[in-house]
Amino acid sequence: MAVRLLLVTTLLALASCGGGGEETRDELRLLAPPGYADKRTVERETDCTADIRVYDETEDVVALARRRDVDAIAGSERIIGALRKADELLPGTSPDDMVEYVEARLEGGVVLTIPRDLASVFDTVSTRSAGRRTTSWVVRKDADNRICAEQWIAHSISR
Repeated sequence: MAVRLLLVTTLLALASCGGGGEETRDELRLLAPPGYADKRTVERETDCTADIRVYDETEDVVALARRRDVDAIAGSERIIGALRKADELLPGTSPDDMVEYVEARLEGGVVLTIPRDLASVFDTVSTRSAGRRTTSWVVRKDADNRICAEQWIAHSISR
């Protein structure tokens, strides 16, 4: 019996050491539209493990943020407004990024609404202004990892 107790105690002590000296990193959970965050950059800039969920504008971002228990969210004014109305955000949110869009008419009559920066990639017949869109990064009130979230946001808006 004493041998079993000693064995169990030893195993518990080894398990609590983390075994192998591997360093664990905090996890940062992000929710963003396409193109706003990539795993490699987030991990390099925050020294946190990144879990990034890309969402579509048609999804219920409030429910998604709660279900995935995300720390920070990038969203349009409409998305941020819905999160604020649901009391999901820390106070003090302002737009961090503004993208200008153009309506690009391609040969054959196809019309695309794309960021102005991408218009030069297409062989367009004509382009005209199609408005602007602001996007903000915000931290959720219930964020588990505010430090990593704030590090990422600071990096993201400094670019």
